[in-house]
Amino acid sequence: LFVLGPELCLPGHQVIGSAHVERVDQAIRHYNEPWGILKEFILPGGSPAAAQAHVLRCVARRAERSVVAVPSEALPQDGPRLYLNRLSDLLFVLARTLNAHAGPAAVLWAPKRNETDKNWSPSGDCDCDCDCDCDCDCDCDYKNRALH
Repeated sequence: LFVLGPELCLPGHQVIGSAHVERVDQAIRHYNEPWGILKEFILPGGSPAAAQAHVLRCVARRAERSVVAVPSEALPQDGPRLYLNRLSDLLFVLARTLNAHAGPAAVLWAPKRNETDKNWSPSGDCDCDCDCDCDCDCDCDYKNRALH
């Protein structure tokens, strides 16, 4: 972010180009390769290193919002905005990688539990004793929510 500063405050000064953005994209592809497509929301947290990567991601997003707010006449080049966007994505992927190497799994978001539904589980499986499938006659609250 310090290297990016002169581009933001000196008219006509360009530091970040497409090669910088491409290097970040390559790192994202490299670290994201083991994970594949994300199918669940991941909450910030996990290992201390991963939690710090999530904090840094927030800093990068805040910087990106500030750059986006600058009028295009004052900052005509796209490099800073694109770089900050990709940097925050890289930090998210690094947080997943750090959690995987540290041992604790990623912290997944689970919908708020409905306290009246005693069979609901955040894993998406029915916890009742009927071993229901979508086609069974079970009348548990889980099935009635149509979460299968």
